Amino acid sequence: MRRYVLLGILIITAGWGGRVLFKRHREAEQRQREAVWWQAYQHATQMFYQGDYGTAEKTFTDILPNAEKWYPKDRRLGELLSMLGTSYREEHKYEQAEPVLKRALEVYETISPSDSLGKEHAELNLAGVYLDREDYASAERYFSDALSISERTPGGPKYERGNALLNLGFIRMMQGHYMEAEQLLNRSVEALASDSTPWAQRDLANARYRLGGVYAMGNRYGEARQQFLKALEIQEKVSGPNSREVGRTLQGLGQTNMRKRKRSTSAPSMFMRKPPDLNILTWLGRWFILGVCIGTRSNLTSPKPAR
Repeated sequence: MRRYVLLGILIITAGWGGRVLFKRHREAEQRQREAVWWQAYQHATQMFYQGDYGTAEKTFTDILPNAEKWYPKDRRLGELLSMLGTSYREEHKYEQAEPVLKRALEVYETISPSDSLGKEHAELNLAGVYLDREDYASAERYFSDALSISERTPGGPKYERGNALLNLGFIRMMQGHYMEAEQLLNRSVEALASDSTPWAQRDLANARYRLGGVYAMGNRYGEARQQFLKALEIQEKVSGPNSREVGRTLQGLGQTNMRKRKRSTSAPSMFMRKPPDLNILTWLGRWFILGVCIGTRSNLTSPKPAR
């Protein structure tokens, strides 16, 4: 009898030990799979931030099914979807970007503790998709949501807040609500002024450019000219003197001068002498703008700000 008891104990022990070993083996395999996944995720993230969106998209889509299975309520899935959707947006694949970014927001809603910054990024990029498609009502909704998140976390990055305010100001401007646009754009300038990163400075210049447009529409030409010149100063440093942004701001400045019907025969100092690092075509373009401003009485509207 004792022998059978011992045999039973041995069988139970062996069975339990086998299950433990099998479980450990499965766990080791899962850890190995996750390590391979994580390596691919880091590579895709690196490609994303380097602007190689095609490579990033391929890798993100390859590893997405496992992310959905392993991390359904985890910021890793949220970040993956957010970067994938942003990649699609950067390549103007709006039909693909929209559902992916909406899915990212769904994931961020389930994460505990909440990831406010990750959700804010997804909100901004989804709003950007609608803005690029000129769906201003949908864009306004998501920019407003992103701004609300930013204002609930005052210690967070100021760039996201400034970007949301900038784009809401643009939307108000396009809707003809110039007073609201002015308030939003001034708040954007305030948020972005202390951020020296190139992308924040580009947005700061854009906010000042759009403010110039708002002031020009209200016949406040002196204030418009001031904003255009401030935008121009930033753009020449950040984007270069021959950039499209500089050309656009020079156009806005020239049109503002035309609307003011200045007939000054003395060239402003910015037109007098060609800086050594300024392209000759850009310099000549400035002289052309000055000549048009002096020689015409045309009353043109201010340019539509680029998004």
